[in-house]
Amino acid sequence: MIGLDWTVLALVAAAAVFAYLLKSHRPPAPFLWVPSTPLFTPTWKSRWSFLPQAFFIASLGLGALAALDPRWETLLSSETYTPPPTKGIALCLILDRSGSMTAKGRGGKSRIDQLKIQSQAFVKKRPQDLLGLIAFARSAEVLTPLTLDHQDLLHALQNLQVVPQKEQDGTAIGYAIYKGAEMMGAIQAFTGYTLKGMAMIVVTDGLQDPNPLDAGKRLRNMDIEEASDKAAEKGFISIFSISIPSCSIHSMHLIANSSSKPPKKPEDVFLLYKRRINSENF
Repeated sequence: MIGLDWTVLALVAAAAVFAYLLKSHRPPAPFLWVPSTPLFTPTWKSRWSFLPQAFFIASLGLGALAALDPRWETLLSSETYTPPPTKGIALCLILDRSGSMTAKGRGGKSRIDQLKIQSQAFVKKRPQDLLGLIAFARSAEVLTPLTLDHQDLLHALQNLQVVPQKEQDGTAIGYAIYKGAEMMGAIQAFTGYTLKGMAMIVVTDGLQDPNPLDAGKRLRNMDIEEASDKAAEKGFISIFSISIPSCSIHSMHLIANSSSKPPKKPEDVFLLYKRRINSENF
């Protein structure tokens, strides 16, 4: 289906008719006797003499077509179109990629591989939620901001790797939570979406341990409680930690589904910090 401005189309059609009439209304040519035998042989110039006028008319037509701004529109039937979710939970995954994540875990898989498998399975089961992704070691990096389009997030998880150099190693959990709080602050940009809760899920195999090279840098050495206070300023945010050896999709879902009330914590989930403030702040 092509969407066109029919007013412009009518003007173009009228101009084409006018040009045709103008061209056809010519004074009669004087009578000239032409013998049956040609007096000269037509050259290529005489044979193609109509081309300038043809190109001129074609350029007018193409210019008019460009002014119409035509475009293809594909109409989806109600059977194939799925409307975007209108309510759910905002979840920020904060994942450890420090050097210790290369250690072997269950089934001979490294901790980072186990983390990726469980996180990808979790994301695929939460299509209605706003999800974001942060990876941390010495520093913390936002790999995917909060979004309902989870394909980029799954791609980022697939490419998640342990930091390659010792200078990049560390376990700056507080700084990662601070980054997560800043990302949660963007929740106001999602209009028409009813938020049922907000949570950050920290998955790590260690405790707070900033890199010594960052001595004196306040943000890189921010402790978990201070970072959690920053998160509380953004609204009602629950912050949980899951230990890598027992990380499972079940524990992630438990946290997500309990983001607006105290969870029934299994042994592999413990509450780092939780604080309720006025929900109007977000």
